[in-house]
Amino acid sequence: MMAFSVTVPEMKLRQNQNRISVPLNGFDHVMSNLRQRRKETPNVPEKDDGGSGSVFSASARGASYLILLQLFTRLLTFTFNQLILRHTNPAVFGFATIQLELLSSTILFLSREGFRIALQRERGEIQRVVNLAYIPFVTGIFGAILSCYAFWRGADPEVKQLGGFTSSIVLYGIATVLELFIEPCFAVAQQMLLFRVRTLAEGLAVIVRCGVTYLTTMYLAREGQLDEYAALPFGLGQLGYAFVLAVVYLFAISRRVSIVPRRISQSKTRASYWFHMPTLWLAFSVTGQSIHPRALRSRIKLWYIEDDNI
Repeated sequence: MMAFSVTVPEMKLRQNQNRISVPLNGFDHVMSNLRQRRKETPNVPEKDDGGSGSVFSASARGASYLILLQLFTRLLTFTFNQLILRHTNPAVFGFATIQLELLSSTILFLSREGFRIALQRERGEIQRVVNLAYIPFVTGIFGAILSCYAFWRGADPEVKQLGGFTSSIVLYGIATVLELFIEPCFAVAQQMLLFRVRTLAEGLAVIVRCGVTYLTTMYLAREGQLDEYAALPFGLGQLGYAFVLAVVYLFAISRRVSIVPRRISQSKTRASYWFHMPTLWLAFSVTGQSIHPRALRSRIKLWYIEDDNI
C-alpha cells in the first residue's frame, strides 16, 4: 500500500509535465517561424528613403543646370544682339525681337502651357504623357496659321514696308510648329528628370540661333541686300533654333522610350483609351484661366511698341 501511494503522485506529476511541455514546444515553433520571416522580409522604408533622396538630388542638380542655362543664353543673346544692331536698322531689330517674338511666344503659351502644368502632376504611365503632349502640336498648327495670318493682315503699313516682312512671319510660324512637335519629348524629359538633356538641347539651339542670325546679317550686308531682306536673318535664326532643339530632343528621348502615340489598355477592365480624361480637362482648364492674364501682358507690350513707334 505504501509503495502504491508513492507511485500515484509521481505519475500525476509526470503527466502534468508532459501537458506543459506541449504548448511550450508549440510556442517555440511559432517564435522560430517569426524570426525566419523577419530575416526574409526586405527593409522597405530604407529603400523608399533612398528613392526620395535620389529624386531630391536630381531635382537639385536640375535646378542648377537650368540656372546656368538661363545665364548662358541671356548673356549670349545680349552679346549677339549688340553685334547685330550695329549692322541692321533699329526698326527691323525691334520688329523681330519684340513683335515676332511676341507672336511666337503667344502661340506657344496658349498651345502648350496648360498641358505642361497638367502633365507635371501626372504620375501614371509614360504613354499617357506622350499621348497628351501631342495635343498642343495639333492645336498649335491651326493656332499658328490663324495667328500668323491675323498678324500679317493687322500689321501697320510702316511695318509691312520692312524687308523680309512676309518671309520672316512664315519662318517664325514654321519654327513654332516645329517646337510644338517635340513637346512629347520635353514632357518625357520632365517626367524622367532629364535636366541635362534639356540644358544641352536649349543651349545648342540658342548658339545656332545667334550664329545663323549674325552670319546671315553679315552676308546680306556684304552683298548689299540687307535692306531688301532685313528681317529674314531673324526668321532663319528662329528656324535653326527649332531645328536643333528638335534634333537633340528626338535623339536623346527616342533612345530611352517610345514617343509614338498609341492606345493605352487597362488590365482590370480590358478597356483602352487614348487620353487620360482628368488630366486632359485639367490642361484645358489651366489654359482657359491663363488666357486673360496673357492677353493683358501682350497688350501692355503692344502699348510700349506703339509708344516707341517700333
